[in-house]
Amino acid sequence: MDSHSKAEIVREITALAGEYANAYLTRNTKALDRILHDDWTLITAGCADEVSKTGQLKDLQDGTLKVEGIQDAEVRVRPFGNSAVVTGKRTSKVSYKGRDVSDVTRFSQFYVRDDKSWRCASTQVTSIRPDPDRTA
Repeated sequence: MDSHSKAEIVREITALAGEYANAYLTRNTKALDRILHDDWTLITAGCADEVSKTGQLKDLQDGTLKVEGIQDAEVRVRPFGNSAVVTGKRTSKVSYKGRDVSDVTRFSQFYVRDDKSWRCASTQVTSIRPDPDRTA
């Protein structure tokens, strides 16, 4: 893969990752259905639950999951042929079953090229907790 094609992949994935976040904010389950691979899973922060695409779309649609804010920073897209890894830092305002689960996390997303389109196959979020033994 030449640098031009890598740059194009970075642009495509960056745009799709933006659509991904916006779809949560607008509760656009049709957009998420298109963006998320059918075998997509989410490993959540905190309790580390594994959530399926079907479960996530249902929770978003029925209001069990409410996403009021997503702010990403330090986003990096790394292409690997027909796949790409996106990492970054995310500040989110989220409630689940009426309980505030807002958090500051590191996230990673794994994208695959599927029939000429990119789809997110996996997302994992890890809460950022201060470590008193670690120096900056």
